[in-house]
Amino acid sequence: MAAGRNSQAVKSSPKPIAMAAVAAVLILFLGWLAYANFFAPPKAAPLTAEAKTNQSWIKQMAVKSGGDISKLSEEERAKLQTLAGGYGAMALKTALTEK
Repeated sequence: MAAGRNSQAVKSSPKPIAMAAVAAVLILFLGWLAYANFFAPPKAAPLTAEAKTNQSWIKQMAVKSGGDISKLSEEERAKLQTLAGGYGAMALKTALTEK
C-alpha cells in the first residue's frame, strides 16, 4: 500500500458554466411549453372535403336568399337545418358576413 496515494477515484463536480447552460435550456423549454399550452391563440381545425362542400353550399344559399331563410324552398330549408344543427337562419347570416 502506498501511503501517499488515495485508492478511491476523485469525483469532479460539474462546471458552473455547464450547469447554467442546462438551466437556461430547461427554462426556455418550460417557457415555450407554457406559451404553447396557455397563451397561444387557438388554431382552427382542418376542414374535411365534405365540410368544405357543405360550407360552400350554405354560402351559395346565403347569397341566393340574401340571408333570409324564408326565401328558400322547403327542401333547401330542411337540408340547411340538418347541416346547421337547427341553426339554419344563423348559419345563413354568418355565411354572408364571412369573407
